[in-house]
Order: sequence, then C-alpha cells, then structure tokens
Amino acid sequence: MIGSKGVVMEIQKTASAGTTEKCDCLVTVSTGSGGRTVELKSKVLYEYGDRMVALVHHCLTQMGIQDALVEVEDMGAFDHILVARLQAAVYRSQDKTENIPWGDLLYE
Repeated sequence: MIGSKGVVMEIQKTASAGTTEKCDCLVTVSTGSGGRTVELKSKVLYEYGDRMVALVHHCLTQMGIQDALVEVEDMGAFDHILVARLQAAVYRSQDKTENIPWGDLLYE
C-alpha cells in the first residue's frame, strides 16, 4: 500500500513515543505479522475507543504502513497528541531524526 504522499513506509524496529502522564499517551510500534493491529488501553475506551483506533488506522494508511502492531496506552490524550506520538514512534523505528513532516497528518 502506498500512502497519500506516494511513500511506502515500514516499521523497522520497536519504538515508542509519549508518556503515561495525564492527558498524554504512550504509543509503541513494532513489526506486525501480516497486517495492522491496534491494541488500545484507555480510561475512555468505551466513549472514544472506536474513534481512536480509526484514527490510528487512518494515520497508518496516510503514512503507507500496512504491516504494524501499534500499542496505545492512553491517559486522556487529544487526537493531535495521539497523532504526534504515533508519527514520532514510526520515525523512531526508522532512526529518522531530520526532515520529519510534523503536522502533515493533521491537515489533510
């Protein structure tokens, strides 16, 4: 699958971004086993869980990632925090630290 920017990305190693502090989330990405899996732990799982999982899948699609395990430990983070943590974890998994298109996923 190719992302909206015409780029195919892969999770190369396990990486995390974020914290388990209030109003944040800890996102860990690792290579999947032939697809995308999102595991979500959240204190607001029943109210916003479906929305959060859909947002993670949307972002993975936009980044062109089709094989990944994404674990999210949410502590009440807003959407833009979840997106930023996911994006940071993906780029950390590739050891990419420069020229990261921060914000692209929020403004599509």
